[in-house]
Amino acid sequence: MRQGASGGHVLDLGCGTGDHCFELARRGFSATGVDFSHEMVARASEKAAGEPSLAATFQQGDFNQPLPFEDGAFDHVLSAFAMHYARKPAAVLREIRRVMREGGLFLVITARRPRGRRWYTHPLMAIRRAGWKSTRGRGAHPFEPGELERLLAQAGFAVVDRDEGIAWAVQLVARAGPR
Repeated sequence: MRQGASGGHVLDLGCGTGDHCFELARRGFSATGVDFSHEMVARASEKAAGEPSLAATFQQGDFNQPLPFEDGAFDHVLSAFAMHYARKPAAVLREIRRVMREGGLFLVITARRPRGRRWYTHPLMAIRRAGWKSTRGRGAHPFEPGELERLLAQAGFAVVDRDEGIAWAVQLVARAGPR
């Protein structure tokens, strides 16, 4: 995390095998990883058993459903390359805001439609064209330029940093405003 985040409890949505959680734990955060895939959570938990001094825990869950956490349970939230699987992005972002404390940071890195490029060059479209399905059995939704920023604002966040260094991805840091 950056933009002034130090310590605290971080939720990693779409944590995969837990690499971000482990790195955050090494930097003084406690981290809770949630992933849709039982297999990814099992791998993350196995890795955690090998590093018992790190404050990282993992559980299976679907961010398209209400999150099993209390209001304001987390100081910060991270979601790297998972948000484009949100079936109803506005509802998912409102739920993320609910579990965050005011002033916390939400770091999201996700697929977006590239500007000035033909859509079929996007990696997710290439996967679809090859006939592959997502691991969740449903397609991905790359965001239109500006769409994620608008949805974040509607959910109670203010974007404080933006990076579009990859043509097909966007990285945003947003601060949670008052509920």
